[in-house]
Amino acid sequence: MKGDLVNSLFMFIAIIFNCMNIYKLNKDKEVKGISIIPNIYYVLWGSWNIYFYAANKSKLSFIAGIGVVITGLIWVSQWAFYKFKKNN
Repeated sequence: MKGDLVNSLFMFIAIIFNCMNIYKLNKDKEVKGISIIPNIYYVLWGSWNIYFYAANKSKLSFIAGIGVVITGLIWVSQWAFYKFKKNN
């Protein structure tokens, strides 16, 4: 249980960082110098983690993993929207 708690705390911090990125991109409404590839990778990795944590009965990490994936998907969607908007 201790490992699950520590891991989930790291993941909740990742959710906060993702929210900071979402806020900043929403405020700037512009994408410059950012590659989408690492962020897509992190969303895919997070998706795998959700499965992994469920299989290993890591409840707190599972919940935090869902938050990481959701906030990651929001940011990737914002990135695509503003990138597409700029190119049109």
